[in-house]
Amino acid sequence: MNKYPLPLCEVVWHDAATTYGWEENEEADTNEELVTTIGFIVAKGEHTVIVASTIDKEHGNQNNSRIKIPIGMIKTIKELNVSYKKLKKEQEVVQT
Repeated sequence: MNKYPLPLCEVVWHDAATTYGWEENEEADTNEELVTTIGFIVAKGEHTVIVASTIDKEHGNQNNSRIKIPIGMIKTIKELNVSYKKLKKEQEVVQT
């Protein structure tokens, strides 16, 4: 059974970048801008993937803070298996 109703993923993709002001042609930066987005895959279309940072686990069909990433800009998508365990010392503080 899945921990979440939607897959939690890491998406590494090529971001678009912009500059401002007057610039010389020789100053053009052609380096790629790789970014990482962590979130829930809400939808996969022919041309885009939609990732939401927050989902309503109780109702399962609502989400918030979406980003629509063009498929051609995506380098990798990896499903994450994440768990959080409190340290014993943290548990003792919370219980007292």
